[in-house]
Amino acid sequence: MSETTTANRRKNAPQGCKVPVLTHLTSEERSELDQLAEQEMRSLSSTMRMICLKGLAAHQAEKPAPSTH
Repeated sequence: MSETTTANRRKNAPQGCKVPVLTHLTSEERSELDQLAEQEMRSLSSTMRMICLKGLAAHQAEKPAPSTH
């Protein structure tokens, strides 16, 4: 990381976010995540949470509507 310190980063997790999720990334994916976190002045956890929430929303939007037969 560069000169950005943890104290300078935004805290974005709402109260109650206490359930960790472990995931595995390739070196390239981790590098991209590090760069994005630094650009947005977020922690890695906050950046990963943001990506996950956006991905969940996109996934939900792709689901077909339930049939009403």
